Amino acid sequence: MRIAIDINGIGAKSGGLGTYIKLLVQNLAAIDRDNEYLLYLHQGRPVDRGSLDPLLPRRPNFRLLVHRLPNIVSLLAEHKLGLRFTEPFLKREGIDVFHGPSNIVPRFKSIRSVMTLHHYLPLSDPLVAFHRGFRKRLYFGITRSAIEAADHIATVSQTTKDNILRGLGVRPDKVTVVYPGGPAPAMQRLPGRPLPQALAARLPGRFIIAPGPLNPRKNLEPIL
Repeated sequence: MRIAIDINGIGAKSGGLGTYIKLLVQNLAAIDRDNEYLLYLHQGRPVDRGSLDPLLPRRPNFRLLVHRLPNIVSLLAEHKLGLRFTEPFLKREGIDVFHGPSNIVPRFKSIRSVMTLHHYLPLSDPLVAFHRGFRKRLYFGITRSAIEAADHIATVSQTTKDNILRGLGVRPDKVTVVYPGGPAPAMQRLPGRPLPQALAARLPGRFIIAPGPLNPRKNLEPIL
């Protein structure tokens, strides 16, 4: 089987999504020698191979597939205008299944698609108003269109599954909860004191680390 995985965001310097995509690709390379994987990167600018290559598996059944199409253009074309730029490109590569690990998949006629949905917020949710930029609001709006377009959806929590079943009327058999895996070897407990001494001196004896951005979606208030 020939599988395309959307790896846009794999090189992000922060955030969980880039880490999720990177670990997904690395672990598939470790366990699967039979299927062929095309790591699909779609962007308008030239690819920075120097920073990208260390993140990609060096396996004969993995290769990079670059589509010089800006992400914002493909999103608008696929989900707002009904145009299909992605499918003809992937059909030439003989793709059987497309996996969108970041809440969005293109609209296909003949390629099966699976989408990983990390969260879902309807446009009426007050938290959506927090993201005032055009790109962010477009992204949240297109998520609903992608949920309808995907052949199957993997959610990373039961709560997200319940939200789309209740809010969008998605069939239960279309959604599977697939929890993220355990830590990679690089994320094991560090010996001794892992914090810089200057920072550790300013902290109380007991504290909580929240490794994420400070915005309302992270729901940090109940912890505090």
